Amino acid sequence: MTIGGVATQICKTWLIGSANESYLKITDSGVFFYGSNGATTTEPLTYISFPLTLGKTWEFYPGLLTMEVSRADFGLTVAEGSYNNCYEVTLRGFEGSDSCVVLAPNVGIIKMEQYSGTTITSTAELASKNF
Repeated sequence: MTIGGVATQICKTWLIGSANESYLKITDSGVFFYGSNGATTTEPLTYISFPLTLGKTWEFYPGLLTMEVSRADFGLTVAEGSYNNCYEVTLRGFEGSDSCVVLAPNVGIIKMEQYSGTTITSTAELASKNF
């Protein structure tokens, strides 16, 4: 999909009984979020900022949500398989409601967790891929 003259990729998800599309642009400097179904923007938010290094931080929603590389260069096994050289990115905000994603090179997100305080409220992991 093209938004404001920028070609984006469509990331389809299924959440609580309804389909959702997010519009992303992936470059050498990061992954940029251009919105989702019916709510697009020509001023993207920085979802992931490359290169990933332990302790690196950036704002996803400026003033509201901060992203941080909280673990680096580790291995993880999920339903689909085992991956090395992974990075964990933690999203902090919303009054103690944090989430984290684990990224694997040349694959993308392989695991996601959401927290309320220190309690895990939901977990999702890669079960299959078609590439």
